[in-house]
Amino acid sequence: MPQLCDDSFEEHVLPYPPDKTGLHLHGLNVCSEVFETMPTDEVDAFAEKWGFIKTQTTVINSIHEVKDFTAACAIKGEWKGEPIEGFVVRAGVMKARKNGSPYRDGSSFFFKVKFDEPYMMYRDWREVTKYLLSPKGAMNPRNLPKSKMKRSETKVYVNWVIEEFKRNPDAFKDYTKGKGIIATREKFLTWLKSDNGERGLAAVGKDDEIVPSTSDVREYSKTIIVPVAIPGCGKHFVFFGQIFC
Repeated sequence: MPQLCDDSFEEHVLPYPPDKTGLHLHGLNVCSEVFETMPTDEVDAFAEKWGFIKTQTTVINSIHEVKDFTAACAIKGEWKGEPIEGFVVRAGVMKARKNGSPYRDGSSFFFKVKFDEPYMMYRDWREVTKYLLSPKGAMNPRNLPKSKMKRSETKVYVNWVIEEFKRNPDAFKDYTKGKGIIATREKFLTWLKSDNGERGLAAVGKDDEIVPSTSDVREYSKTIIVPVAIPGCGKHFVFFGQIFC
């Protein structure tokens, strides 16, 4: 499971310095009916032999320790001095069938711990910018999804992007191709600390509480989530469909 991290090709939420640019190896899966992933030492040895960038890991022995560890990292927003969005937890299934799990006892299992702040907000900024730049968004804040606009910082960000686009549209020419995302965000964060930024933040008021309208809620009795892939094959290759009954 390699992942290409190269800001010159495509930017994500966090920047990658030159020494972290390249193919990061997150894991190696066994080609078998039952999901099975190789231990970290074998993954690291493979990465070193074939020129991949090794993924930093640590071993924690219980789910309670995982919660404490990730909660502490979430407060700092970093691990080992580097900003992070969260963790992928590589674990094993114990007594699966007794608990109604579809996985076999002893099989591998992954789950993610994602930090909400500030990375979810940064993701919202990326998505609203792309939407504003699209023909459907048309640089009109009224066209944006309300679910993305609950944060006061995001409201100010949207106004700033629109004005910035009017001044310098060329700065956004490659944004939808995954370039300029980090530079745009950093420029806004610098502006937000200025007097104009503080006034803009004060003008929009507090965060909104999004309450879904009952007319927008579709009534159904059950939801079936169908994974069309095996666990651990990579999020870009997995599709989840919802069937309303």
